[in-house]
Amino acid sequence: MRRGKGFTGQVPTRDDSDIHYQLPFDRMSEGQLVNPSGLDARVTGRPRLVPGVQGNALKVDCSSESVKVTGPGHRQECMGDLSLCPSGYTIGLWFRFEEVAPGQNVYLSNGGEQLDSHGIAMLYENGRLEWVFRLRTGREWRAAVTNVLAHKWYHVAATWSDKSGLTLYVNGEKEAQEKFYSVR
Repeated sequence: MRRGKGFTGQVPTRDDSDIHYQLPFDRMSEGQLVNPSGLDARVTGRPRLVPGVQGNALKVDCSSESVKVTGPGHRQECMGDLSLCPSGYTIGLWFRFEEVAPGQNVYLSNGGEQLDSHGIAMLYENGRLEWVFRLRTGREWRAAVTNVLAHKWYHVAATWSDKSGLTLYVNGEKEAQEKFYSVR
């Protein structure tokens, strides 16, 4: 799999869950995204801020730029290890694909798309948006939606729990669900 070509995104804040990471991707200072989450969010290349759905959004040319979100103990907390999320995990974001490279591309990941790793990943190819949630044991849930077009803003939320599986929402509507896992 390749990294995607062009992506503009915002991760909105939510105050109604136990696990909360605030990564709005709407301000930068000295090569680092400003965020109140405690996680480092470093940019490589020259991503820039552009108008988003709500305020600014970070525009990333994924062929030459990236954002790496890390922090102390990343793999020892919910964001880095799904097995540490007894009530599940939800991530939601606004995004718009600009220039789309051919083939399946990774647009967001902390290891979920890699067979030798674990975590989450957001993949895109030809209008098909797929999310992967993988435990360190190799148990994996995949859910996908189609008709996600370039040059259009979408809000996507992926919510997962070991008990309920993986559910995808697009613009507030439930679009896909995978209750059963596979082992890879």
